[in-house]
Amino acid sequence: MKKIISMILVIVMALGLAACGGGNGAAAGANGGNNSNVFMAGFGMQDITPKDSVPMASYGDLRFSDGLYSYLEARAVAVKDANGDLLIFAVGDVSWCPANLGGVIKDEISGELGIPKQNIILSGTHTHASVDTGATEYASVGEFNKRYIAGMKAAIVEAVEDLKPAEVYVGSVMTEGMNFVRRYIMDDGSLCGDNAYGTGTVIDRHETQADGELQLMRFVREGGKDILISNFQAHPHLEGKTSNLSSQTPGAIRDAVEKNLDAHSLHWQGAAGNLNSRSRISEENKYTAKDRVKYGEDMCKYIETVYDSLTKVESGPVKVIEIVYEGKVNHAWDHMATQAKIVDEYFTEVNDGGKAAQFAWTYGLHSGYHARRILGNAKLGPTQNLTMVAWSFGDVGGVVNAFEMFDTTGMYIKENSPFARTFIVGYSYPGGGGYIPTKDSFDRGGYEADNCIFEPGTAELIADQYLSMLEEMHG
Repeated sequence: MKKIISMILVIVMALGLAACGGGNGAAAGANGGNNSNVFMAGFGMQDITPKDSVPMASYGDLRFSDGLYSYLEARAVAVKDANGDLLIFAVGDVSWCPANLGGVIKDEISGELGIPKQNIILSGTHTHASVDTGATEYASVGEFNKRYIAGMKAAIVEAVEDLKPAEVYVGSVMTEGMNFVRRYIMDDGSLCGDNAYGTGTVIDRHETQADGELQLMRFVREGGKDILISNFQAHPHLEGKTSNLSSQTPGAIRDAVEKNLDAHSLHWQGAAGNLNSRSRISEENKYTAKDRVKYGEDMCKYIETVYDSLTKVESGPVKVIEIVYEGKVNHAWDHMATQAKIVDEYFTEVNDGGKAAQFAWTYGLHSGYHARRILGNAKLGPTQNLTMVAWSFGDVGGVVNAFEMFDTTGMYIKENSPFARTFIVGYSYPGGGGYIPTKDSFDRGGYEADNCIFEPGTAELIADQYLSMLEEMHG
């Protein structure tokens, strides 16, 4: 059973608010500043690329940066409703928005700008070619963390200062071949992941079909550039030499939008816990920086097909619900703590995720991560808290998750939401919740299931809780 231990509801009702004009298609310009029914929107961006070599948030081993493929950035969009209430979206090129750093940003921005903390939505792009923000034993990480906090705050302030009258348009386009489910059913019925777990010899099919929907939110502003928020479900791909810093595929999408559409761009990673971007390359240095750029260009071509035919969002108040959800911890693996300790020691010694996975398999575990999860879970109590946030303005809404939700869960939320358009904001504050597979995927096992903190069925409970929050705001 789920248990809500705290709830904060921020609802701003605009009495007597007349609806904006409806219709489809983005207009050439926004309504004038004297029309109290229009939104206002602003954009901010700051460079947060570290100046020194830093340990990277790569794939299970310790790597230090020694080059640069693309800059790391903090980007923010501010939305103001007719009553003057603000909703802030800020995204940084880090794997997650960590609790300790995001908490500082929320506290300081809330105090400086008078914005409720829950109205500040912070997330990461989940790039693995950024900084391991938790490795604070290294001085360069401490310096980057300061830079990250300062950059996110500056981007938010810039976005608020850039507010201009705007009309909002939303929609989506279905992509083909831009992402895929990285979990496979083998010819013997076993589950195989990209990292080659499973007992079968031939891949029969993907576990599910990937969610190929690319969602868009366009702000057409008076006296300023358009702002485009894109939302897609695909784990970023690591290109080229893995010691080069990069914003990976989210950055490539932003670059292509700014180049081809002359619009400010912010990208949300969605429900991507079981998805990869289109290139499935098992060896390092095969996926190049050119491939990353092409990925962004191809995504932008999809955006261009619907960019001028999105649906207008009617004016409406900013609303936010934030709760703390108490999920049951998965203690099913506690009996393997002895084996997990051996694997963890090997994992630490060899500093090689692939070798550790092979070693772990001999002890009945799937990886060094699996071992660490078992050891970590064994120390936890029966429950663990998750912060869940839902937001809306007009007839557009979104959910904010601090964990790796599977795309099927995201699709379920989008399909059953009362809002005309619902966005999935992943890898958010306070980040680090890990994978939460669906019940069916959990039962099949594999890397993601074995690394889940929570009991099977948690994904379905969380999805229904999100829908309850959306219904409450919509009602």
